[in-house]
Amino acid sequence: MISIKDDFKSLIGDWGLVNSRPGETRSDNGALFTTEYYLCLKRHNQILPEDLNSYHNLMAQLISPSGLTYRQPGFLAIDSPDNLIAFAIGSKVFGCDFAEKIIKYGKSTFPRYLYNNVEPGKFCFQAWMGRQPGLIGFIKHCAGKWVNPFEWLCLYVGIYLTMRKPKENTSDKMLTQLIVEQLPDSFIANRVKNHWNEYIIQTYGNLNNLVKIFFPDDNPFNRWWV
Repeated sequence: MISIKDDFKSLIGDWGLVNSRPGETRSDNGALFTTEYYLCLKRHNQILPEDLNSYHNLMAQLISPSGLTYRQPGFLAIDSPDNLIAFAIGSKVFGCDFAEKIIKYGKSTFPRYLYNNVEPGKFCFQAWMGRQPGLIGFIKHCAGKWVNPFEWLCLYVGIYLTMRKPKENTSDKMLTQLIVEQLPDSFIANRVKNHWNEYIIQTYGNLNNLVKIFFPDDNPFNRWWV
């Protein structure tokens, strides 16, 4: 049987980052797809100690020492919440310090959580992640920091709102699935997780069907995401 690493060779692009489709050389969400690839390795018990170093080094290309993230190495464009979530999850699952750096940088800006990597310090609504308290709360959670009740509320409301989006909107569903998998073991979080899992079953039959819609055709993610 082919290994995950061999199967994913068709998705490895520039800088060693993972893309979403075979044949692509670079992606604006390289941090996200690279993190998902390493999560596949972990889920299927094919991750080795040296893979953790590789993951850290790959992701380090996309974040400055101060905590500003980038879509591609050396590419100045406001980063996406998707990639910030990937950095957060990678920090929690693989023991990196990316989430801590992101939060520390965000607390140093005015207004807080302004991640303008094009003109640092200059206000840009797209770069102001403070408009998404749930996102900030999730990054804090993955960094092992205290999350205030309002941030938790916003995160949970965001998950329920995603359930109300059209079935065809699989991008938000895949991202929310990643978030739900990292929620804490608490009464409220477990209720949210249960409702989310019920939604996936009622809407798609199972998680694997959702993955196959988002990653169509002969895509390695189809075979290894779940």
